[in-house]
Amino acid sequence: MEKLIEQYEGTIKPGNRKKNPVANKLLRSGQKSKYYSLKISSRIHNQVEYRGCKYIRYADDFLVGILGHRRLAEQVRNKVNEFLKRELNIELSLKKAKITHVSRGIGFLGYVFSRKILFVKQRYGRRVVTRKMTIPTLDVNMNRVIARLSQVGFCAGNGNPIPAFRFLRLPQSETNLKVNQILKGLCEWWAIAGNRKQAVARVAYIIRYSIAKVYAAKFKLPTVASVFKIGGNDLGKPIGIRAKSVVGEDEGQVPAGRKEELKGILYDRYYKIPKPKGNKLKPSWIPEYLNTLKEGDKDYANLWDKVWSMRKAASKNLLGVMTWRLERTLSRQGAPCSICGSHEDVQMHHVRPLIDLPKSINAVRKYAISMSRKQVPLCRKHHLAAHKGDWNK
Repeated sequence: MEKLIEQYEGTIKPGNRKKNPVANKLLRSGQKSKYYSLKISSRIHNQVEYRGCKYIRYADDFLVGILGHRRLAEQVRNKVNEFLKRELNIELSLKKAKITHVSRGIGFLGYVFSRKILFVKQRYGRRVVTRKMTIPTLDVNMNRVIARLSQVGFCAGNGNPIPAFRFLRLPQSETNLKVNQILKGLCEWWAIAGNRKQAVARVAYIIRYSIAKVYAAKFKLPTVASVFKIGGNDLGKPIGIRAKSVVGEDEGQVPAGRKEELKGILYDRYYKIPKPKGNKLKPSWIPEYLNTLKEGDKDYANLWDKVWSMRKAASKNLLGVMTWRLERTLSRQGAPCSICGSHEDVQMHHVRPLIDLPKSINAVRKYAISMSRKQVPLCRKHHLAAHKGDWNK
């Protein structure tokens, strides 16, 4: 890529391009409206030496930026494909390696590179001059975000919130804590995005209404409006005190070691979204959870401590936070095998299989039962023996 960049780097820079005679004529004759309507460049863009090539890579994802004709982009792609075949025996997927103009948006690592054209009025003494400005943009790819939220059950494919029933049996304080860590992670993750506030506000709305629908089922309330009426706009007030019966755990049933302070869901108002701090574009910046992962070892005896350290690290990783399971399941991970006391390859044995449940039970009830099944920690040897019905081995 370094050789290709040297080969395709032209001698003409943006500042010394020739002026477009058609645009120059229209501007000199005062026909600015016609010049803007034609959307023509003020400079000649197809000069032979006006070209460039840039390259950026992250893991196996890479992006090549070409300043020039489409033919030039096709030449670079063909040379990259030939090199991968010849030197690395790798086939370049032409379906994924698309050639796209920057004005249509280019997706990369969850962001979209594009450009914005602005017409800005500038005053020079008594004269007011309208100038055309082209600004590069880096925005969050909301299509991918909505798809991810849909995958983990917060919304439908079109972005409409749906109840995330995996939080159904958790107490209100623990649910709010988990979704707040998701929102905090996203807010930090998108610190360099131009549409960061709009993206965070959209995700906060989807998650907040999804959790409100869960609370409507948990506390057996008739509507989402009644949930917000009791719990407040940020769902930070205890809802269980007004409920006659509760599905799963309520605040009074949480053990002292797991009790969390009840806090509202973040960013329920647009002005509450904080401004980004720090520069995440520095080459030396490394996410904190990656540093934690590097420090890990193979000592599984203290697995309980490692689960909590990984939980703390995962709060910086939005994907890790979204795939958390119930606290009850995590709390048994550090226990040894109930039969031999071994800490090696401990698995959770579910006493009551889901296949034994009556088929008439609805989906919500079946999900609630699956989350509250009794679990016994067993090593692999005794887990297999348990499924065969022989506990003596």
